[in-house]
Amino acid sequence: MKKILFITLIIALLLGCAAADIETSPPIPTIGTTAAPETTASQPTTTVSKADIPVPEKKETRISFAAVGDNLLHNTVTYSAQIEKGKFDFSPIYSVMKPIIEKYDLAFVNQEIPLGGLDFGLSGYPNFNGPAEAAAGLFESGFNIINLASNHSLDKGLKCLLASYENIKNAGFDKIIGIFPDENNLDDFLIFEQDGIEIGMLSYTYGTNGIPLPKSNPNIVPLISDDKIKADIEKIRPECDVLIVSMHWGTEYTTTEIKEQTRLANLLNELGVDVIIGHHPHVIEPMKIIGEDHKTVCFYSLGNFVSNQQKAATMLGGMASFDIVKTVEDEIEIQNAGVLPLVTHYNNKANKYDIYPLDSYTKELADVHGIKRHDSKFSFDYLHKLADEVLGEYRLTLGDLDD
Repeated sequence: MKKILFITLIIALLLGCAAADIETSPPIPTIGTTAAPETTASQPTTTVSKADIPVPEKKETRISFAAVGDNLLHNTVTYSAQIEKGKFDFSPIYSVMKPIIEKYDLAFVNQEIPLGGLDFGLSGYPNFNGPAEAAAGLFESGFNIINLASNHSLDKGLKCLLASYENIKNAGFDKIIGIFPDENNLDDFLIFEQDGIEIGMLSYTYGTNGIPLPKSNPNIVPLISDDKIKADIEKIRPECDVLIVSMHWGTEYTTTEIKEQTRLANLLNELGVDVIIGHHPHVIEPMKIIGEDHKTVCFYSLGNFVSNQQKAATMLGGMASFDIVKTVEDEIEIQNAGVLPLVTHYNNKANKYDIYPLDSYTKELADVHGIKRHDSKFSFDYLHKLADEVLGEYRLTLGDLDD
């Protein structure tokens, strides 16, 4: 019994000590105080340096660019597009090419003849004028850059050319080169931004078929001149990352470039031009990369996009294809340049026209081409041989475009 009382006494003493240890402190005020609450044992902290923060990987910028040659609307081509008197729909002519063109960010076409419309009378060779609807056919097929400087620019005079310019704008084009409608804005060059890259474009033609430039605006069509080219590039080159020049030059029906084209191409290279898009000969000419310190991709001639010409070689045109690349080092490069051969096909009545990639053109179509009535050497094999001879290593296939 004494042992039990002794144990009970010890327990009571221990409980008393514990109660004394649980004494509470006054509450810490939460309003109007500057005192910080007491903290418990500090927790370990982690310091993150800037070097540990992941930096997004810098990516290159890539812009795809396509270009075709002469949209040459002979009367037979124009009236093949007539759906009723005075109304036209050109979209069927370009329907095979449309899904190809639409894949490109930028697509250029040389509009060989003015599109002044019915008010100026529709006409073919030698003084051309086409319907306004032809511009809509091009724009709806994926083209967004159009050139108006050619030897046929003034076929129907200044008013027709100005009407053509307005019709092309109304069709949706906002990137138009080869015309300066305002004599007071001769430095109003085409410079536009695409995906953060500034692209500048110039255009020149060797002449206007002997038709004098109008006194009211003698600079409306930019003519090839060393001095003018140098002056223009001196102004535009500092304003753009990439400079592309359209050249209407050369000798008709010649599948090799002439000395004057070579001289001008070297001049453009020395002035810092990145790409030259050539047309006028109505047949394809080689693509070459020229220059040493600065490289220029030169398409000497892309031939016809569509026409009713009657020489076998004029049925083989080309679509230039290349990428404008801004590398991770912020350098600009032209990559993957080449030419996809194209075929203009028309039937024996010359009232239906189509444009095919040579890859998808067949021997059966070649055998019934309307041109065989005018030039017997036209054939499926002839087209492939000519494409190989002129384009060589730069000949592209449809498969190359998908790579």
